[in-house]
Amino acid sequence: LLPNTKHIIAKSHLTVISNLTEILDTPEFGLPMDAIYKPELDELRDKGHSIAELSSLATPREHRWKNIFQYLVQLTYWYSVYMGIDDICITINPRHVRFYKHLFPFEHLGPQRHYEKVNAPAVALRNRVKDSIEQMKEICDNLKFDTPLYSYFYRITGKEPEQNVPYFDSESLQVLTQPKQIHTETIQYFLDMDKTILEELTWEQKAELQKVYPKLKLNN
Repeated sequence: LLPNTKHIIAKSHLTVISNLTEILDTPEFGLPMDAIYKPELDELRDKGHSIAELSSLATPREHRWKNIFQYLVQLTYWYSVYMGIDDICITINPRHVRFYKHLFPFEHLGPQRHYEKVNAPAVALRNRVKDSIEQMKEICDNLKFDTPLYSYFYRITGKEPEQNVPYFDSESLQVLTQPKQIHTETIQYFLDMDKTILEELTWEQKAELQKVYPKLKLNN
């Protein structure tokens, strides 16, 4: 529900057929995988790295053969380049390590541990964003996107990238649209669905949420 969390989706007409979520690190909330890999993530933070976590990959079985994940990966990767992310991190089941390393230049970040939230073993992987640019551009070009992704993010966000982005000429582009803000009513709806979310928040986290959504009711 945080405003800097991005949900990369694929649609067939109006139907969402796949989702991949990118969560950017914040001092108040950290990342979900801090639950079992906080020492490893803190080591990156202590070095001044900007980090993000990929999560919530979901594709119905009937659409999994369509290679949608390749496109979602490219979108999340180039968005990370655009936002100045240094490391993309994930936790996955150990049996999927080979698959993810094949699609994304991942390396091991942390050893296998039990992830209580999903009641399954997990392994932490990490992608060094800047070191992967040439390899990911080659994959992106082979997928033949109609719109260069680095210019696409400029148009949908209405802002300059955090740092110089390779293959990106901002002077040749114009801002076409502005991002839509999430309505407070939408956030309230999801919080009301699961009261335990608010119960688990620290006062610092509640204060940050209130700052972003001033009309949010956090004391129900």
